[in-house]
Formats: sequence, structure tokens, C-alpha cells
Amino acid sequence: MRDYIIDANVLMSIIISGKAIYKPLLDYYNFIMPEFGLVEIDK
Repeated sequence: MRDYIIDANVLMSIIISGKAIYKPLLDYYNFIMPEFGLVEIDK
């Protein structure tokens, strides 16, 4: 597994799009983001 830093906006776009192509990426890679990014996702 590889760790990557990701912007909250990019992660939100992936989640909102709902495209199946992103599922393997989210399963395989470990994305790291600042804590404030998680606050944006909770909204």
C-alpha cells in the first residue's frame, strides 16, 4: 500500500462523482489529508 497526501477538494470530487473507477484506488492507496479536510467531508 502506498501513502499519498490528497487535497480535500479532490477527495470530495471522487466521493461525489460516485464513479466505480475510483473504488479500487480508494481501496489500494492510503490517502492522507489535513484534519480540516475531514471537517469539510463531515459537512
